[in-house]
Amino acid sequence: RPITAIFIDNLGPDVRSRELPPNPDFARMMATELPAFVARHTGLLHAPEYTVIAGSSYGGLAASYIAHQHPEVYGSVLSLSGSHWWRGQPGTEWEQGIPAHLARHPRPGIRWFISAGIYEAARNGSRDILSNSRQLHEILRRQGQHSIYREYAGGHDYAIWQGALGDGLMALFGSARPLYPPEKPAPPR
Repeated sequence: RPITAIFIDNLGPDVRSRELPPNPDFARMMATELPAFVARHTGLLHAPEYTVIAGSSYGGLAASYIAHQHPEVYGSVLSLSGSHWWRGQPGTEWEQGIPAHLARHPRPGIRWFISAGIYEAARNGSRDILSNSRQLHEILRRQGQHSIYREYAGGHDYAIWQGALGDGLMALFGSARPLYPPEKPAPPR
């Protein structure tokens, strides 16, 4: 079935590193302004059960954070090599990172697809995408949430994410459920 995809680019590395790690202002924009914009320009009605927020790398981290903050808007997360190794400043609620925060503050009802490449493991004691993605999946699974985890024979690159994006959509929605909400009815004449 058809899918409407909205892609958001950032203006460069400085903006990316400011907006994508847990940022309440960016999350608020994604939960209020973006759905209104999409409705105006496509005529599609918003329904969280049909709305996926996806991203790769820092974008996967942002997708996880935004869905957690706004489950009334985003019913599914598709995190491709999400930077779940990220930690907030000491003394903040995000000091221990997304996996630890979600362990303390579950949001049941969100459907998750988390993927990582097997070559995204730690080097020289650094935090890594592979183990933190596994950890996030296990936390969600223990909470009884719908979480699918896949590892791919690859690294941190678009070649892996292209296939994982399709896999994630199929895993979250399969072929039995429609992938889009109903269109807005035409106004009476």
